[in-house]
Amino acid sequence: MISQYMESLTYEPLPFTRNIYNRYIYKNSGDHYIIRKIINGKQENYGTYNSLEEARTVRDQLIENNWDKTIVQGKLDQEAQVKKYYHHITCNGRYYTIFNHQNKYSGHTKTIEEALYYRDLTFDLDKEDMVKPNELDLVTGNPYLDGLEVPLPDRLVKTFKGTDYGTGHIMKKGKQSYHVYYGGTYYCACPTYEMAYYMRQELNKADWDKSQLKSIQRKHGWSSMVMSKRWVYPQKYKKKDGTVKIMGYSVRHKNKDKRMINYGYYKDKRVAELVRDLLIENDWNKDFLQTIQEFSFYCIRELDHNWRCQLNG
Repeated sequence: MISQYMESLTYEPLPFTRNIYNRYIYKNSGDHYIIRKIINGKQENYGTYNSLEEARTVRDQLIENNWDKTIVQGKLDQEAQVKKYYHHITCNGRYYTIFNHQNKYSGHTKTIEEALYYRDLTFDLDKEDMVKPNELDLVTGNPYLDGLEVPLPDRLVKTFKGTDYGTGHIMKKGKQSYHVYYGGTYYCACPTYEMAYYMRQELNKADWDKSQLKSIQRKHGWSSMVMSKRWVYPQKYKKKDGTVKIMGYSVRHKNKDKRMINYGYYKDKRVAELVRDLLIENDWNKDFLQTIQEFSFYCIRELDHNWRCQLNG
């Protein structure tokens, strides 16, 4: 029974933070994850990854193989090739910017092919001799129009913020109830604002077709996501500077008489979620609460202990 619950537990249900589960992993401004470790006084880079789960998996493989860099050498070579091919080009969402750090010259284009050719035409020129290319110059004789030799990296993919937000709106109905509307039409309710915001984005991509709602929910495991947030309430403390700090989590549930019953306060969210899952299995019987709490604390302690042993060798 213990192993069954420990296998279903996640290492960290909260947003990314620097803790023992994310050791050697760093998050950059572009929502990517970098693996780094200081070896013999020098910081070594082991690649950039799109998700935290992927970075953790590679990190664990490196630990098992004593940080042998040959494991990720192929990925490092690929990243170096992309960096060299698209150097001195950035994207602000709608336009590509070419910036020459040597003489502080910059220009703008609408397509990546024009940006690459613009860089080649202007980067090695002296500032006094530099002439801004016109649109015809960027099309005439442009070798990049025949195709890109290296795939476009995520940082240069255009994202139009105006369409990401969509025209739907979110209305708060309670502490754990956020409703998604489009015009006057109701679509769904979510336990957190983040989930409601994500649902609004997905519906916007589907052109707010209500028949697609269930397929979107099934695709992203909506029922399990909703259950993971339900009946666990963060206990917040508002500081003098206006910031809010989460002090812990309480487990609460309404009984048959519609009265809210409190099932304890927990500093660790994983403990609170495990207590909730076990109470659901026992039909929210408060007579088993003490046994469930002891079992939950034991499971999380064992999980933390096993991870420390693995990370420390």
